[in-house]
Amino acid sequence: MNSFVTGALALAATSTVGLADPADNSDWLELDSEINGLASSYASSQEGMGWTALLRFTYTFSSDDIATGDGGDDISGFKFEDVDMAFWGGVGNYQWRISWDMGSGSSLSTTSFGLEDAYVMWECEEYFTTTAGNYKMRVLMSDAVDPEKQLFIDRTALGSAFDFWQPGVAVNGSQDLFHWYAGLQNSSDGQESGHRYYVRAEYDFGTGAGMYEGAMGANDDFNATIGGVFYSDDDVSGDGTMYAVDGRGTAGPFGFGGEIAFVDEDLGNTLVTGSDFSRLNNSSLDFGSFSDADDTSPFGAWLSYLLNDEFEAGVRYDDLDNFDEESVISVVLNWYRSGHNAKWQAQWSDVDSDGDDGSIFQVGVVVGSTR
Repeated sequence: MNSFVTGALALAATSTVGLADPADNSDWLELDSEINGLASSYASSQEGMGWTALLRFTYTFSSDDIATGDGGDDISGFKFEDVDMAFWGGVGNYQWRISWDMGSGSSLSTTSFGLEDAYVMWECEEYFTTTAGNYKMRVLMSDAVDPEKQLFIDRTALGSAFDFWQPGVAVNGSQDLFHWYAGLQNSSDGQESGHRYYVRAEYDFGTGAGMYEGAMGANDDFNATIGGVFYSDDDVSGDGTMYAVDGRGTAGPFGFGGEIAFVDEDLGNTLVTGSDFSRLNNSSLDFGSFSDADDTSPFGAWLSYLLNDEFEAGVRYDDLDNFDEESVISVVLNWYRSGHNAKWQAQWSDVDSDGDDGSIFQVGVVVGSTR
């Protein structure tokens, strides 16, 4: 529309100039300049705008107790893990982003529509960047990584527990290899007095781990990022708190990562894994809580190997350190068709628990990106 309007105005101006008195040419040249200026300002207002989409689709099968419970039916079904769309742009010194997920429901048989990012971001000189709106906290690297950049179909147990969006404000900054993050969000009581807040610091070795899992896209050098975080939720009884450390990186064809959290009893009684953790809490089965009579120390670790430029295999262990002593071993094989933005995944997960246990098998396809 801009090109059409500008072209029409320019054509009209040019035609009229041809008929005008030469002495009036300066007026027409001035008008032509104003038209060009208008077109230029319109184009610059669109600069930096963009959009993207992501589809993650899986098939899940299990006939074991972890899926069927006491004599229930086998799990055998298809599900969208993500149907994401995102839009972004800028107005002056302010950047905005809006995204939502139309695919990830709480079970294999349901879908949902959920707002994710909806924030404004701006730089405060060269010191730090401020974000205000609906955003995801960077509590752990495993919750912050975009879904298409995950090595496994699901997140870690701890990462899935913080894979949520809430309104609030955040600041972050960097100094050489050091990065810091802090934020405050509404808690589960909405706009009432309770809040969630966090302070996180990271340090890079080499070029850092990057915002992806696995060795796809890495160079031959050792690159890693280590981090530590303090997190608190004062909406739970006793103002629950958590300290955690994590790390992730690559060394040639190897990818690796690990995390451990020290969760007090008050927070552990309310902290649960999200719907993207191994499809293990896709029903009313009692799995995925971090609750225990005492403070808990859930942890996870994973290792991957890039077999060639198309295939990468990985293994991961998650220990929830809860009442039922639940733990999960997962093995995955990725077939990359265009890096992380187009790939097939096959994953087997085995659950060990004092309650229901067993194995779950998944196959999934990923196409697109979230940013």
